[in-house]
Amino acid sequence: MTKKNGFTLLEMLGVLCLITVITSSLLGILQHSKLMWFDGMNHLTQASELQSNTNAVFLELRYASALYEVSGASTANGYLFFYDKNGNSIELFLNSSYNQSLSTYGYNSFNNDDLVVAYDQAAPEPVAQGVQSFYVKSYIHDYFSSDGFKNNNTYALTSLYNFNDLADISSLKLSINVTKNSHNLSIEKLIDLIYSAN
Repeated sequence: MTKKNGFTLLEMLGVLCLITVITSSLLGILQHSKLMWFDGMNHLTQASELQSNTNAVFLELRYASALYEVSGASTANGYLFFYDKNGNSIELFLNSSYNQSLSTYGYNSFNNDDLVVAYDQAAPEPVAQGVQSFYVKSYIHDYFSSDGFKNNNTYALTSLYNFNDLADISSLKLSINVTKNSHNLSIEKLIDLIYSAN
């Protein structure tokens, strides 16, 4: 009797089952990778939109001629009202009812979790939606120490209640925390005010 070379039907079925199991697990991994990639791209797009929507206001703030209303450092519903280099008022605030009452434009119909900007002579408009908190932290620059010698220290103001002159503020740190489509986004900007360097 001669021996034939080849595979039996049972061996072929076993190999096909093994290939099916490996392929299905690889397809699951590829599907999960695709979902993670789209989720990451969505997060990146939202962060980029938030950054671009706020950059114009941050640039105006850098060259502000004066600040006239600034919230305290621990206020999560922050507000910041200032005059730009041309003397036009710009108001940036989380849209709480208290902040709306401070605004020269009064109450608006935007959501309470919108970050709103109001330019001089223009209607307020939201720059970010789904904002959980907006903090404004003020810094003063102390050029002279108590013994009269020049130093270069920067101090954070924890409260504006014991601080009278907003013109002494040299820097502002703005922190915006947003939740959008289950993503937590944060922007933190430290802005040195040009007017204070004069």
